[in-house]
Amino acid sequence: MLSLFFVDDHPAVIRSMARVMEEDLGVKVIGIAFDGHEFLKAIRTAEPDVIVLDYFLPDMNGDKVLEELAKFCTVPVLILTGQPTLELCRQVLSRGARGFISKTAELEEICFAAQTLNHGGCYIPPEYAAMFTETPEEKLTEREHQIQELMLNGMNYQKIAAKLSISVKTVYAHKEHIFKKNRVSNIVELVKKLRSF
Repeated sequence: MLSLFFVDDHPAVIRSMARVMEEDLGVKVIGIAFDGHEFLKAIRTAEPDVIVLDYFLPDMNGDKVLEELAKFCTVPVLILTGQPTLELCRQVLSRGARGFISKTAELEEICFAAQTLNHGGCYIPPEYAAMFTETPEEKLTEREHQIQELMLNGMNYQKIAAKLSISVKTVYAHKEHIFKKNRVSNIVELVKKLRSF
């Protein structure tokens, strides 16, 4: 069962979300904090699969929380924000977050994003994924570009293969070409590299 730790300064909202996720979506919420300092203290003894972190907290912003968290914790972080922008998405990924999602997203999508992080992937909203494009001097083929966008959107290789009606082996081959052209070794590095273009 996926376990989450929520950090948000709206107690009623976050408790309501947690209740629905536990009752309807099979997710276990093992911790809730309402500001950055409370969270950084509590997370030292908690062991969630994924941290869902509101970027705008009353005592510190998400960048500062991510900076402090990186000193002692390797749990993947999904940034949750009521003010989603491409710039903020790029910014938090560069600070170490592994995913980014709007507070207006359906709870099922938030759970999907968290599950993607728990499985070692990254999650970017579909409307932003296409904007994370490759550099001009390292042009991808049309198929590679298509697969890259699906990867950036958090889709695993099996689902990509099914969606494009190709074999998983072919997806892996394209993935290797994409990583080589972008000079990265995994999806996290790919997201970080493409964030500045």
